[in-house]
Amino acid sequence: MKATCLVGVALIAVALALSGCGRRAGLGPGAVSLPEWAPKNPSPEFLRAAKVLKPVPPERMPKPLGNLLAPYASIVYPASYEFFGTLRDQQIQEFLAAKEIRIPVNSLTRLQRAALDAWFAAFRDAMKGGPPQFSDYLAILYNMGGKEDFSNVLVGFQAQRGHFVHIIFWVTPPGGKEDYACTSFAEI
Repeated sequence: MKATCLVGVALIAVALALSGCGRRAGLGPGAVSLPEWAPKNPSPEFLRAAKVLKPVPPERMPKPLGNLLAPYASIVYPASYEFFGTLRDQQIQEFLAAKEIRIPVNSLTRLQRAALDAWFAAFRDAMKGGPPQFSDYLAILYNMGGKEDFSNVLVGFQAQRGHFVHIIFWVTPPGGKEDYACTSFAEI
């Protein structure tokens, strides 16, 4: 398992601690329960993601990690939901059917690319003062052999172990074997 996935698994603890009972968004039959770390005024993309994704339940959280990583979830998880919510209907259906979707970074829509860039910024913000090797996801991808223009990088979502949802990056360095880095943030 990749070190970044290990960090992602450890960070599940944050979602568990912060998921709580949630709150309701909207009043009609399409209302969704939002995690405690949800933005006060969630975007349509966030709400769209919340209809498909759910926070990791508190009983699955290792207790000692929750307090250490709590700031991560409140910063990165909303950005993760925002990015997921930019997927087109067909892409969401593909993800739900296959438990994985891979999209070349260079073929993301403008909205998807903006959400991905916001996710990178949120990750950097959340990891300030943390372990240097995990402080910037862009640096992680470049160190794995990702080209600056991301022409050899795929991004998407994967449900590992059938239900833990990860943002995942697949990098194929020139002349090398595909590698990946991921972080978990929800369940399906």
